[in-house]
Amino acid sequence: SRCHFDHQRCAAGIAGLHASIAGRVGSQARRVGVRPIVMMSGGVAKNCGVIEALKKELDTDIIVPTTIDPQLVGALGAALIAGETVKARGGFKTEMAREHHG
Repeated sequence: SRCHFDHQRCAAGIAGLHASIAGRVGSQARRVGVRPIVMMSGGVAKNCGVIEALKKELDTDIIVPTTIDPQLVGALGAALIAGETVKARGGFKTEMAREHHG
């Protein structure tokens, strides 16, 4: 027996999933405020269907980083914040000395 795959039905289902995700994210974004241009990062930022649905949901442009993998943006930000915190406390050697000598 041959398998018949309904591409149109599948595409409609995926579009519905994108719209659902955009609706939830849009609701959360509106709580904190949406500006004329929104930047999106994380793994979902690689999904053009979600981005297009979110543009429509928020009625605004969405920028996705092109000079860095959008999945790395959060990790990079965390590393920068950690570096600033260690620097403000006197540097890494001071931090290590506190851990070992109380």
